[in-house]
Amino acid sequence: MPKTSSLEFPPIIPEEMMKENKSICIALCVLIKNHDESVRIVVEETVKVVERIVPYLIVRSEKAFQDQVANCLFKICHYDEYSREILGRFLIDFGNVNHPNYNTTLHFEIQKYNKLLELIDEKRYDY
Repeated sequence: MPKTSSLEFPPIIPEEMMKENKSICIALCVLIKNHDESVRIVVEETVKVVERIVPYLIVRSEKAFQDQVANCLFKICHYDEYSREILGRFLIDFGNVNHPNYNTTLHFEIQKYNKLLELIDEKRYDY
């Protein structure tokens, strides 16, 4: 899954790359959902994993996948304050970028996930 710095227009992942990496994203989400220890490992061993997952939240045409991504982000951010900060900064920097294939933004899509939004200190990250 691409780093934000490797994307030409974050948070937009090119469609070919999106398809190639979707299965990796799903596997990571399932692992985190089913194994609490994996959250600790992902947070401690993977730099800014939230940045690699959050662009997939924009895939609103696949509701089950989108829910899976949101739940994964919630579990990681619930466990780790630094990940919450990364998510907040990502939304500030890229939340209003309209994705041409899905015709939506991360800000719009994340509004569907109240528990995830509650984890982000809205006063600190005023978008």
